[in-house]
Amino acid sequence: MIKHIVCFKFKPEASPAQVEGCLQALNALPAQIPFIRNWSVGKNISPRDTTYEYALHCDFADRAELEQYLAHPAHERVVREWLVPLWASRAIVDYEY
Repeated sequence: MIKHIVCFKFKPEASPAQVEGCLQALNALPAQIPFIRNWSVGKNISPRDTTYEYALHCDFADRAELEQYLAHPAHERVVREWLVPLWASRAIVDYEY
């Protein structure tokens, strides 16, 4: 299995409506890409480190599925229409378990 984790922060000028739209677009991906497993997106509640505001986590059966997800038109559309315009920073970690 591959765990895919993305931690991210929105640009300061992103409005609450834009943030909500982005989160909704992300949360719509599992319905469009059936091989995504264990999807979750949440706001960082830790007072220890506020580098990132949100985290996304999901699982894939193998690297091939992860690559299919990254190249999937629904994922590419969310990246192009929401993530690139609104995210100030991000960190991505993929690991096998």
